[in-house]
Amino acid sequence: MGVRDDCKTCRKFENSVGLANRRAEAVGESGRLTLRQVKHLFTFFHDAYCPLCGKPFDDGKHNPSLDHVTPLSRGGKNELGNVVIVGNSCNSRKGIPA
Repeated sequence: MGVRDDCKTCRKFENSVGLANRRAEAVGESGRLTLRQVKHLFTFFHDAYCPLCGKPFDDGKHNPSLDHVTPLSRGGKNELGNVVIVGNSCNSRKGIPA
């Protein structure tokens, strides 16, 4: 499934998927996500709103990004069952508790 040049959300997901796959590979996790899987997750399960704050992704400020429920650094898998789509500002703000 190719990414349309005029679809900003598609390009953002392509970047998120690539980053998730590179991070997974760096920690030895063999799972790979595809753009098609992530777009399906976004379209059918998250209804275009961030599950952490409830803001819409299409407001131009709250871009969608992938978040691993169990972080890769803690043995989480890079697969659909372990990812959610959240706003990038919520994802970067939550941090990892010590």
